[in-house]
Amino acid sequence: MAWWTRTAHNKPGLDILMNDPDGWMIDQPQLRWLGPDQLSALLGTQPGDNGSASLDVAEPGNSFPAITRATSLVCDSLAGVAWQVKRGRDLLPTPRWIEDPALARPDGRISDWQPTGRNPLGGVAWWAQVILSALWYGDAFVYVSSRDQSGQPIPPLLLLHPLLVDVVGPGRTTHEKPTPGYWLRNPDDDSWHRLEAASVMHVPGMPPYWAGRGRGAITGHLKSWGEAVAQRDYSTGLFTAGIPAGYLKVTAPNLTKDQAEDLRNQWTERHGGTGPSKRDIAVLNAVTDFVAVQMDPEQAQMGDARRQSTLDVANAFGVEPFMLGLPSDNSTYANIESRMRNFVQFTLLPWARRIEGALVSEFAQGTVLTLDLDSLTRADTNTRIGYYAAGLAQGWLTVDEVRMAEGLPALPHIITPAVPALVPPVEPAA
Repeated sequence: MAWWTRTAHNKPGLDILMNDPDGWMIDQPQLRWLGPDQLSALLGTQPGDNGSASLDVAEPGNSFPAITRATSLVCDSLAGVAWQVKRGRDLLPTPRWIEDPALARPDGRISDWQPTGRNPLGGVAWWAQVILSALWYGDAFVYVSSRDQSGQPIPPLLLLHPLLVDVVGPGRTTHEKPTPGYWLRNPDDDSWHRLEAASVMHVPGMPPYWAGRGRGAITGHLKSWGEAVAQRDYSTGLFTAGIPAGYLKVTAPNLTKDQAEDLRNQWTERHGGTGPSKRDIAVLNAVTDFVAVQMDPEQAQMGDARRQSTLDVANAFGVEPFMLGLPSDNSTYANIESRMRNFVQFTLLPWARRIEGALVSEFAQGTVLTLDLDSLTRADTNTRIGYYAAGLAQGWLTVDEVRMAEGLPALPHIITPAVPALVPPVEPAA
């Protein structure tokens, strides 16, 4: 077995180099992220109120542009900022499991083989998928197959499908899941397998939290998305159906049931068609007439319904409506800057704190992970220069602090330039 396969499958805390399969083989089922587009095949549709299948969980996320945009705003923004590891005021090197969680470059070089059996994602794309899991489904579960001697995870990390994981508390044990902890369902035979607590990173989604699980923007609002899907399908049908809504009016007094059925089927086959927007000219006899049922678009309020669906997306994902294309008041530079601060403060900051809190246990006490959101609200260059100049002149900023704020390394102490004092020092009180 290749070395990378052993690395990907070794048990936590055991030596992958020992000459014994028990040292590195795991007894867990195949772990993989199935992807939102495969949920229907895995779980089917969610039952509606009347017991009938109503909506695939992933259908809204795969078909609504507003959800795609809101997802990108949250996931790409958080995954794209600098993930910094700090101890006190010292900036530490970023661990490899953060920079390259999928082990896309095992020895630091680009290669053609994939250690996890699929095309590995880069660090930003991989963590964006983790955030998407928590954002859509309420939880993200990352499986850590092995750790080094200091307890740090060793990539590749595997993202589990959140709908296949159950968090069993002390009062929720069953015959299939007899002990509390994380349990993974194997979709091939519906069997459950317990995961060691040390092998799972759990990033919760939005509150409220029930039974150890968070709330997802999609799974938490399935009825709203079902209504939006129904509205979209109805409005699409109005434009693509070959026959407008209506009925055939026949004045022949001796029309039998079989003749009526035959007339309807011939009408549908001839003038309905299967292709989009396919229409044909109908030729009717003296005793047959087609009566169309007209619908006023203003009375149907389809435009208002679609705008409401977009507003529902903005509320569920916590983004500003104008970011999803809804009209807003007059945009000025000050308004846009203020809205961006609101987006960072009220949308991204809570997510950043949840991610930091979930991953802080992977580091030694006193070492923390910080998502640098300041880079998203940085002022223009001239404004920053004026701010730094005032801080250096008045002594409440150092050169190294300014360089750190600009993403630059600290200068060696022997060549750190002195800053002339432009403000006279304050004399101590007598």
